[in-house]
Amino acid sequence: MEKLEGGVTTVEERVYKELCFGAGAREVFIHTGNPLSIYDIDFKQFKSDNSE
Repeated sequence: MEKLEGGVTTVEERVYKELCFGAGAREVFIHTGNPLSIYDIDFKQFKSDNSE
């Protein structure tokens, strides 16, 4: 299995997304970099930088 930079495999990424969608999420973004703080993130900017 291919690992992403943060150590998450593509299979794990898919599982995380499916869990979130199953819980009612409309959009899911998985961050694999440095830890994020709720006070340091601009969600609109994060969304535009990480949209697929």
